[in-house]
Amino acid sequence: MCAQWQPLLQASSYRVSIISTLNGQRQEETLGGGASRQCFYDLTPSSQYQISVLTSVQELEGPAVSITDMTLPAPTEAPTDPPVTEPPPTLPPAKEVCKEAKADLVFLVDGSWSIGDDNFLKITRFLYSTMGSLDLIGPEGTQVAIAQFSDDARTEFQLSSHSNKEALLEAIQKIRYKGGNTKTVLRQADHWECQAWLELCNLVQLLDISLGRAIKHVKESVFVAEAGARRGVPKVLVVLTDGRSQDDVNKVSKEMQLEGYIIFAIGFADADYGELVNIASKPSDRHVFFVDDLDAVKKIEEQLITFVCEAATAKLPLSQSERSASVRAATAKLPVSQSERSASVRAATASESEAATATCPSVLMSGNTLAGFRMMDKFSLVEKEYSTIPGVSLEPGSFNSFPCYHLHPDALVSQPTRFLHPEGLPSDYTISVMLRLLPETPHEPFALWEILDRDNEPLVGVILDNDGKTVTFFNHDYKGDFQTVTFQGAGVKTLFHGSFHKLHVIVSKTSVKLVLDCSLVGENAVAAAGNISSDGVEVLGRLMRSRRGGDRSAPILLLKL
Repeated sequence: MCAQWQPLLQASSYRVSIISTLNGQRQEETLGGGASRQCFYDLTPSSQYQISVLTSVQELEGPAVSITDMTLPAPTEAPTDPPVTEPPPTLPPAKEVCKEAKADLVFLVDGSWSIGDDNFLKITRFLYSTMGSLDLIGPEGTQVAIAQFSDDARTEFQLSSHSNKEALLEAIQKIRYKGGNTKTVLRQADHWECQAWLELCNLVQLLDISLGRAIKHVKESVFVAEAGARRGVPKVLVVLTDGRSQDDVNKVSKEMQLEGYIIFAIGFADADYGELVNIASKPSDRHVFFVDDLDAVKKIEEQLITFVCEAATAKLPLSQSERSASVRAATAKLPVSQSERSASVRAATASESEAATATCPSVLMSGNTLAGFRMMDKFSLVEKEYSTIPGVSLEPGSFNSFPCYHLHPDALVSQPTRFLHPEGLPSDYTISVMLRLLPETPHEPFALWEILDRDNEPLVGVILDNDGKTVTFFNHDYKGDFQTVTFQGAGVKTLFHGSFHKLHVIVSKTSVKLVLDCSLVGENAVAAAGNISSDGVEVLGRLMRSRRGGDRSAPILLLKL
């Protein structure tokens, strides 16, 4: 059992003791003023102990900061023989979506004691089934490595270890269950009334597993040339865990994402959803999966394989794949339900259904999935809150999974910018909207989405012109000059035909792309944008002529934003 605390600059020494509340067994150590951690050994399993830390400044010793907790049960021996599953008589066939995959793919799986023998067997079956969906294994196709973590991380086999599917699947069946701990106990001392001269707030922490350290192990020991990693191919990491890590997973995960790695996170049982979101790439609805237990993992397997193989099929130019992209999330991370991940939108006509349910591949810029803004919740366009917005109604009976919101002419859908984007906009981002224009939608231009400053002057936005059949993006460049990019032509005109359409406006430091119903319509160069002020408002559907007076919206149906 270990204690860790925040060291005090003025401290001359620390006295750390541990005592059993059962039999009074006691150990004590005196440490120098630079110490911040002390471990005690030879303790009785499943017993309650109290750890106390007393800080001395010069010759004056301050009050004790203590915490009481149980030692872990005596571990059972790890199985001496690996669990073995009977291989199928023939190799599983490759899925169509995986036939063009060429990537370095690493699975980091939880092998802690909380998993247990039976569940770990389910994990190996899941790995077998997932890897069986791949086509070409080896240097000319997808290379696969697996690492297992508990108290530490262990590489089961490297990217260069197997050059065909048969050898890979055989190796998966031979993986030994590691065993260890993911239990995390982190408590902060109650509000002790420490003396003013001491100003000491100690944090006592019982240390077990570090998922952040395990991810770092994968980055530094698996995704390296010596282990078979290649240049110029997508690097994909899939993390599977049943618990919450006690160390910082955010730093190493963000570093990997900015360096072009694509990360998927799968959680079950006691996994922390917020932590999964921080680990995984964006958008979360493609990269984060959560199931109640491993028996339910089959429900997500098909979709996970599809998304992983799409990521593994992305063609990355060498100069771009090695370049770090500046990507940061523009909004607070919101939990995404499993039903939303697999939801299929059904419109009233067959043509609407085709447009609305199209599944677009990941949007990549310099090898990274771009940040998208999930703003429906932020604008209160959810079933429990939409009724509080004047002029907004819910369209019943039109869709299987997603509610559809009707913005009427008197609607006022707006929120303070500081609530949606308190730090402004990143340099690279994507605005994704699923909408339908109505017969009563006016022919004058309207801002589908825009950000206004405190004087109601436009800063950035997307304008639809129902008369000229154009889509315009505008912002201010880094010099403060107003710039616009307009898309028109046959590809754009379909947006105004009255069906549901999926619109992506992809903004980078040097260009703006328009993707309509998963097809690239056009791309235009722009100057790098300056940041926006956050003291104004963000508005949906505002008629351009009403920006300076009145609150009128263009009537539209809004499905996703």
